[in-house]
Amino acid sequence: MKVLEAWQFPVAKVTFIGVDDANYRLLGSMLNWIIKRVPTFIFYKNNVEAGRIIENPATSLEQDIVNILTGMNNNK
Repeated sequence: MKVLEAWQFPVAKVTFIGVDDANYRLLGSMLNWIIKRVPTFIFYKNNVEAGRIIENPATSLEQDIVNILTGMNNNK
């Protein structure tokens, strides 16, 4: 949330989804997300998955988000 606030990103465009802590079960349309580890951040551009940060960022959370959203992401 602090990163979003610092970038003045509209929080209304963010969806937070909780998962079952034992099995990471998702419901309905979320089944195709395939979440095996938490936390998992999934980023979309134009309704297409642009990338993910799974458990720990490669560099920093901020830099990994920038890399994903600018197309410089190598670990989707």
